Amino acid sequence: MRPSSSNSCASATHRSVDSPSLSWSTRSSFPWTATEDKDGKYWIPFYGANNKIARMDAETGAVEEFRTPSTNTASIHSAQPAPDGSVWFTMQAQNKIGRWDPVTKQITEFQDKYKPGKEGLLSGGSKHTLRVLPNGEVWSTGGPMTKFDPVTKEFTQVDAIPSVYGIATDKFGARVWFAEFTPTGVIGYTDPKTMEVKRYSPPTRNARARRIQAFDDGSVWFAEFTAGKLAKFDSKTEQFQEWQLPGPMPTPYAFHVDARGQAWYSSESQDTIGRLDPASGKVVEFPLPWSENTMREFMIDSKGRMWFGSPANNKVGYFYLAD
Repeated sequence: MRPSSSNSCASATHRSVDSPSLSWSTRSSFPWTATEDKDGKYWIPFYGANNKIARMDAETGAVEEFRTPSTNTASIHSAQPAPDGSVWFTMQAQNKIGRWDPVTKQITEFQDKYKPGKEGLLSGGSKHTLRVLPNGEVWSTGGPMTKFDPVTKEFTQVDAIPSVYGIATDKFGARVWFAEFTPTGVIGYTDPKTMEVKRYSPPTRNARARRIQAFDDGSVWFAEFTAGKLAKFDSKTEQFQEWQLPGPMPTPYAFHVDARGQAWYSSESQDTIGRLDPASGKVVEFPLPWSENTMREFMIDSKGRMWFGSPANNKVGYFYLAD
């Protein structure tokens, strides 16, 4: 892909892995993202009624699919490999999380409780995006944020965070950061041990913080979808910094910061991938080879490549900056 900024010498190499008929069961699998496991394979959640997660070999393009026991629509939104080789995933439409066992290759589902009178409704309870902490706890966004203990098989609902979208944690798991995709656009964290919750309000009102990333130096990055900005929060000084993105409707959705400290985002309404250099404030955007990118999350692999899913195009793929 070539950058849309004509005065920039930057370039990016992009490779998209299509959905081959020999590997994918349908032409509308709705792959949400792709996340690398410890063996170098990539796990893909299939949203909608497919009720599957998939493991892909990026060298061959071969995909192995695993179906959930549930026959009702699961809307699998997020799948994350754990250190023990298992894979945890959310079933948004059923307020469940699932676990794929690396030995048996079977899936077990765990049902959380609904609000009384709202059983089976998203407003009664849902699971959105999850992360697995180093101690094995599984934290999920949705309504409300929840913690699942894999030993006791019990959920803990964090009622102080009733509706939440993005989630992130550093490698130590000391804090679970979240972004509330609401008009207030608040970010914050909860302490996994004390369950204390603390919130911070970005400078821009109605920013609608969406994806969020936390790093070991104390910095917390997030994408402000409605405001069309990227933002950085210093958790040590509790100060914010924001960068306005170009274009009439930037709408940053998928988002991550690479090893060089460059912030990458997908502009949902503009069908571009953008890169922000925080030091200079310069933004370079790269047009995509297809329309309707619908990218939900960026996940970095061990080679520094940024992986994504494009459900509208039934593709997963990666990109990286070529020096």
